[in-house]
Amino acid sequence: MKNKQILLLTSFHHILADGFHALAYPLLPVIAADLKLSYAQASLVRASFNTSSAALQVPAGMLAERFGECTLMVLGNAWLAAGLLSMGLVRAFYPLLGAAVLGGLGGNTQHPVGTSLISKVYDGEGRGQAIGTLNFSGDIGKLIAPPLVAFAATAWGYRTALVLAGIVGLASVLLLWLWSVKAGVARIAPPARAYASTTGTGHGGKGSAAAAGRASSTAVASGSPDTLDGIPRAKTGGRRQAVWEEWGIKAPIALATLVMIGVLDSSVRGSTLTLLPFILDKQGFDTRAVSGIFTVIFAGGATGKFLCGWIGDRFGTLAVIWGTEAVTALAAVMFLVIPTWGLVPLALAFGFALNGTSSVLYAAVAPLVTLERRARAYGIYYTATISASALSPVLYGALGDRIGLIPSFTIAAAVTLIVLPLSLCIRRYF
Repeated sequence: MKNKQILLLTSFHHILADGFHALAYPLLPVIAADLKLSYAQASLVRASFNTSSAALQVPAGMLAERFGECTLMVLGNAWLAAGLLSMGLVRAFYPLLGAAVLGGLGGNTQHPVGTSLISKVYDGEGRGQAIGTLNFSGDIGKLIAPPLVAFAATAWGYRTALVLAGIVGLASVLLLWLWSVKAGVARIAPPARAYASTTGTGHGGKGSAAAAGRASSTAVASGSPDTLDGIPRAKTGGRRQAVWEEWGIKAPIALATLVMIGVLDSSVRGSTLTLLPFILDKQGFDTRAVSGIFTVIFAGGATGKFLCGWIGDRFGTLAVIWGTEAVTALAAVMFLVIPTWGLVPLALAFGFALNGTSSVLYAAVAPLVTLERRARAYGIYYTATISASALSPVLYGALGDRIGLIPSFTIAAAVTLIVLPLSLCIRRYF
């Protein structure tokens, strides 16, 4: 199977997963009205779904090493679709909450295993652009799913809409599975041997598997005792050294720093997008105007996800991190003072920078981990960043209650700048 076909298959899984996550937003008010839920209860349903989706990231990555990424993507999205179907069948708050938690457990399986698979297939030149494309594909699901489920809910009720979404999801997952079987990548084998080579040009087949194994062995055997695949070895010694190498982590401090950067980036994204509607409301914008501004932000974000991977391949990881984070901080503060005529271009630039960093950060994980252990490393990364995105709005909202909306929003923007000195700590790895 050609690399582009693998990227297309993985992107379809990402479209499904992100679409499933996004379709709940327009249904929450209807569900709350039908079940007579408070705002807190309705928010808890959504928060439970999101939080539980982060819980199995690392186990999913480890299982992918045994059964292959394609298998785990299929199982995760099937689980998520079944969860949506069950949410449409329950008729009380606590069963709904339970269905949300159970359905969410499979919800983000796609992220670590999908990104891992693409980082292996494109292990070298073009990796940033490929991961950026995969990252962008999720936004297609976010754009398509909400209006479709809103139409179905208007026509037949939200329960029928959720059941239909679950059925369509299961059917789509089955088709993707059959596609992967026909293409020869749905095999129960360690994915590093089944799909990838260290040159980023091959996949599948006994020849490429053997080549990958020889290349990996040669790289370690012929390298300096102080390096692992060209990356300086962690000099901790003893059991800790053995743990790092068992997990395939070439540079533990660098990976921990990159995860911290991802956590800060995600927390800023979650908090600013949560507080910004209240900022705009204070400035006198009505609901339609705020929705329009957010549409522009999301459009800019999708563009940023797609292009920043390509830009990172050409100008370097650090250049993109510094550029996007600086623009994010500046644009966020500008929302407090800019005249109305400047809001649209500001929203576009803000969305581009806010979401664009993620594509570069995802690609930056790969060089710090050996090829066969990337799925579990991405599991660690996504667990941390998704959790940060889920919890940060609560923290900054509480801060806003204490010190005021504008100071809290300004602090969220300023936190972005912490990424800049942190990124300098790992510049030698890129």
